[in-house]
Amino acid sequence: VLELLLPKILQEEPPILQALIRLITTISTSMTQEHLFPLISQLADPLIATFNHSNADVRKSVVFCLVEIHSILGRDFEPYLNELTPSQQKLVTIYIQRRK
Repeated sequence: VLELLLPKILQEEPPILQALIRLITTISTSMTQEHLFPLISQLADPLIATFNHSNADVRKSVVFCLVEIHSILGRDFEPYLNELTPSQQKLVTIYIQRRK
């Protein structure tokens, strides 16, 4: 299912985009680390690209999605978070700490 949704992230606009990101978050959180890890490069790239969207609600949805993925993958996800700008990394880190 994720393979079908991911290309849509870069094509859609709010509010459909937000709904897609929330759906990806829900699907990701229902997966085990073993199932999610092989998909992470396909998942991270469009999410990180969408983090620069002009709509604040879209960016917020991306943050929550990244935090949930991090809660499943832990340190294995950190190389992807390093692709974010320093301010984006700080924001995601704050939410990761709050989630713990």
